[in-house]
Formats: sequence, C-alpha cells, structure tokens
Amino acid sequence: MTRARLELLQWFGLLAAPFAWATQLVVGFGVTQAACSRAHIGVAMTPWELGLTVTAGVVALTAQACAVVLLRELQPVEYDARGPRGRMYFFAIAALLGNTLFLGAIALTGAGVVDHIPCTQG
Repeated sequence: MTRARLELLQWFGLLAAPFAWATQLVVGFGVTQAACSRAHIGVAMTPWELGLTVTAGVVALTAQACAVVLLRELQPVEYDARGPRGRMYFFAIAALLGNTLFLGAIALTGAGVVDHIPCTQG
C-alpha cells in the first residue's frame, strides 16, 4: 500500500470518530431546540436522534476498520520505530482505543437522548 493511502487511513481512523460524536452532539442539540421551542416547528426528535446515532456509529465503525487495516499493514514495524511508519503505528493503536471509547459515547448519547423526559414549556 502506498504511503499516501496509509496516511489517509491513519488520519481518518484517528479523527473520524471524535468528529462524528461532536457532530451528533451539535446537530442533536439543534434538533432538540427545534422540537422543544415555543414555536414548535413540527420536528419529531426521536427519528432525527436515531438517525444521527446510527450515522455517527457507522462513521466510528468505519474509522475503527481503517485503524485495523492500518495496523495490519504495519505489522512488521516495531512499536517504537522511528520515522513515519513508527508514527503511523502509534496512531493506529491510539485510534483503536479512541474509536472504542467514542463508539461507547455515541451509543450512550443516542440512548440518553431517545429515552428522555418529553419537552416541557415552562
């Protein structure tokens, strides 16, 4: 595999899951505001939140797959190797751990938002 492809796998594997979770939070906040506002513009919150959770989960799983592929490509590299391949190996391991944590955060965020107390106007 070329170095450019390895770099792409590295950065997608490392950054896609946190970006997906942040997007889930920001867009979900907007959906909640639209659904619970006094103007109530007719937004159904549960389908939007489920869609956001599934989409963020798919992105995070894809990032995890990229990290696994990268790690398999770099198997002959030692853990503390110098240069770009050593850095990619380190980031692949970091991505495996981080993506696992972000998958949990995405699932918990989705479950918490879908199983919520309905909006009240106070």
